[in-house]
Amino acid sequence: MAYIVENTEFYPNYEAFLNAEKDLGDDGVITAIVEGSPLKKLLPELMGYERFSRDFYRNPKEFENLLRVIEKKEDELYHIVVGSPAEIMWCPDNINGIVIGPKIFEKYLIPFL
Repeated sequence: MAYIVENTEFYPNYEAFLNAEKDLGDDGVITAIVEGSPLKKLLPELMGYERFSRDFYRNPKEFENLLRVIEKKEDELYHIVVGSPAEIMWCPDNINGIVIGPKIFEKYLIPFL
């Protein structure tokens, strides 16, 4: 998984953004949507609850390494968005409180946020 994340490439598409903004006119605001936290990417998107829980406890080094790889890659995406014409960047993050308790939230989400 780390290999796939590391070799993912992001490209700006500012022209499409500007076209959407032009089409919308004064009827709203176009936002740039980016990935949520690395933890959110792992939990519902890449691993699911069972695999996430198992790897979190059984393979903590590999788990944390993958989180760092995802965070580094997402930084590339954030730099593209910061350089975009978007005035608002939306970073949706929906983490389940049953799985992500206060200790995990404090260790992995607060530093990211």
